Amino acid sequence: MTSNAFRRSLAGTFGVALILTALLTLLVPSPAAPQDDKTIRIGTTFILTGKWAVYGLDNKAGMEIALDEINKEGVLGKKLQILWEDSAGDKTVGVALFRKFAADPGIPLIMQVSTAELGAQAPLAKSLGVPVISTGSVGAGVPLNEWTYRVNLPVSTAVPILIQGVKEKKDVKRFAVIYDMANEYPSSEAKLVEKLVNEDKALQLVAIERFKTGDRDFSAQLTKLRNLPHDALWISGTSDEVGLIMRQAREIGIKSLFVGGTSLVDPATFNIARGAMAGAILSLQFSPSDPRPIVKRFVAEYEKRHKKSPPLYAALGYDGVLIVADAIKRAGKVDRAAIRQALSATRGLEGLGGRYTYQGQPDNQTPGFRLYEVTEKNEYRPL
Repeated sequence: MTSNAFRRSLAGTFGVALILTALLTLLVPSPAAPQDDKTIRIGTTFILTGKWAVYGLDNKAGMEIALDEINKEGVLGKKLQILWEDSAGDKTVGVALFRKFAADPGIPLIMQVSTAELGAQAPLAKSLGVPVISTGSVGAGVPLNEWTYRVNLPVSTAVPILIQGVKEKKDVKRFAVIYDMANEYPSSEAKLVEKLVNEDKALQLVAIERFKTGDRDFSAQLTKLRNLPHDALWISGTSDEVGLIMRQAREIGIKSLFVGGTSLVDPATFNIARGAMAGAILSLQFSPSDPRPIVKRFVAEYEKRHKKSPPLYAALGYDGVLIVADAIKRAGKVDRAAIRQALSATRGLEGLGGRYTYQGQPDNQTPGFRLYEVTEKNEYRPL
């Protein structure tokens, strides 16, 4: 995977100018795109440039594979078409793009990737009657409703099981936490870890340290943690920072167990950590080694196209398109209300991350995941 550092350079000198230009463009009314009886157009507000572009770009890669597969037969006799728009991780731009797509009656559904943006878009989804499905959001505190659905495993589900798992199987009693305070997802994950550890009388929260997206030197935070005995270090962030934290922690003599969420599933973290990730514990809803035919087929195609193993967010993007296509088929028509009802009724749909069942809830009610330990060969072994 291309590192976050490379993707951040895309926003570089022109980042602010691009966002301002996008806002000005969106403020100017534009006529709805001409209707095409041969396509079903899906709007997106994705992060394709900027600090967190890794999420959107990985999602996009998986979605493109799903689109190619689905469009061989089509949906209701039509082809699915994704309209790619870049929010660059800016909530204001994400909301403006959402409104733009919502104003076009020919767009029955909007897809997005960010927890922060979903928090601003969810109330609009309900008030404007536009279903939205997020292929990346996991954070807590988002005002989800009957018009919003998520593909990723929410922290409210994964974190309690992960804490209990390392407590029971690794005899962890003392936790330290270090997280990216500039990113909505790691922040919400860290807050939940803090809450759950403090509520468990058998556990102790030793310390909490913070950093910001783009930081490269974590010596100050890690030196503090080294001097505070702890059994497990929970790390929340994106692959670049998490990999560096692991490596720098081992270099200064920290020997505690590494524990974490989504960032530990990213194959790029292996390369950045340079062996320091061995022994880390994580929850995993998608594994490239999963023997199911749907996973084998996806992994083969992804590796053919990108010459590397698929990361989690590529799998989530793939599953998001499967969920959308399935809902439109069952709705029987390209209608927002009918598609929302079909999404709500999704039950047992097989994807790369297991089976998806919503039963009127915004998050998957039958998530398929388990805990894994990273081996010396950078492989995932069931815990």
